[in-house]
Amino acid sequence: MTPLQYRRWYDFARRMALRTFDGITPARRLKIAKKVRHVLWCLESDVPDIVDWDNSPSYVCDAVDSLLSEHDHYRTKANGDEEPFGNRFHNQVTCCIRAGLDMASAPSAGVLGWSVGDLRKMYPLGIPEWITAGFNPPITSETPDDTGVWL
Repeated sequence: MTPLQYRRWYDFARRMALRTFDGITPARRLKIAKKVRHVLWCLESDVPDIVDWDNSPSYVCDAVDSLLSEHDHYRTKANGDEEPFGNRFHNQVTCCIRAGLDMASAPSAGVLGWSVGDLRKMYPLGIPEWITAGFNPPITSETPDDTGVWL
């Protein structure tokens, strides 16, 4: 990953945290954005080795899970063992980080449930070409807000 891709990753992830997730409080948005910033800061030294979510030598998905493990909840399985499972906060932070990485580095359509309207909320002055270039059909000014996108 190049420094430009890292800056785009960071920008996309923070914008997603601060401008999407309808129905959450401003305090929740800030909490998500703060954790996104922290996780990306922790990963910054690995940037030259990061390729994408699943295929980097540093294996970004495991690093993110580890950094968010303090937010895990545990459930008891039938055999008595406990297993971690994420919660809403964990999922929201992960969505921001994964979607940002995918859009900035190697689009893989790994995050679903978003729309063109969400992208327009994130980029009110216009969705950058480095984002729209990865979509087929391309996102244009005529694309309806409710058109679903996989990020």
